[in-house]
Amino acid sequence: MSENKQFDEAERKFRDALEIAPDSPELWSYLGYIFEQKGNLDEAEKAFEKAIEMNPLYDTAIYNIAVVELKKNKFEEANERLKFLEKLNSPYAEQLKNLLGE
Repeated sequence: MSENKQFDEAERKFRDALEIAPDSPELWSYLGYIFEQKGNLDEAEKAFEKAIEMNPLYDTAIYNIAVVELKKNKFEEANERLKFLEKLNSPYAEQLKNLLGE
């Protein structure tokens, strides 16, 4: 199975799971990651935003949306995410700092 077909299948499964548990930030974050891997950055950003809306301290989703923002040349937004991750003492702060070249 090609990688794109695998991501399409994963997307279907996560959408099915969201039908059962629409308030799961983890499921929204996984769906965002799938969109990012497929190159659909706008949909990825929306999914990560939904996850963060449900759990504002969800550092995985915060990191992942910052990665998407970097890919979309939204450096100021990604930098704000870094500051927030640092306040949370998240291990993702260091990874994002490296991506930002700080």
